Amino acid sequence: MSSLRTPQGFKTLTANLGIKDDTPDFSVVYSEVPASAAGVYT
Repeated sequence: MSSLRTPQGFKTLTANLGIKDDTPDFSVVYSEVPASAAGVYT
């Protein structure tokens, strides 16, 4: 697992779940305070 660089107040986690090869294919972004978010996945 590796960690992404994030702004203060956020935490991230990346992992390989086996969806693709040996590279990270799953990510979680967590806000320590209430926040809104949107994303586009391809």
